[in-house]
Amino acid sequence: MPLRLSSILGIVLCALSLVYGGYIVIDTAVGGADTPGWPTLVVLILFLGGIQLLCIGILGEYLARTYMETKRRPLFVVREHSE
Repeated sequence: MPLRLSSILGIVLCALSLVYGGYIVIDTAVGGADTPGWPTLVVLILFLGGIQLLCIGILGEYLARTYMETKRRPLFVVREHSE
């Protein structure tokens, strides 16, 4: 569950950074830039952080599945039959 949560959080963070970037573009076009460079830096850091979380989540899911496969446990359980 934590690995999947990391992937979901990464996707959400990327989406929010893109929405915030769009807001910054519209706000700058309408009202001008209050602090030049600051909004761009924040959007870039949020987007890259989201991409990193997404990649870590995908890598963790892959490693977890590989680990489960290397255990070589059977996919079924045979019930004992005592007579």
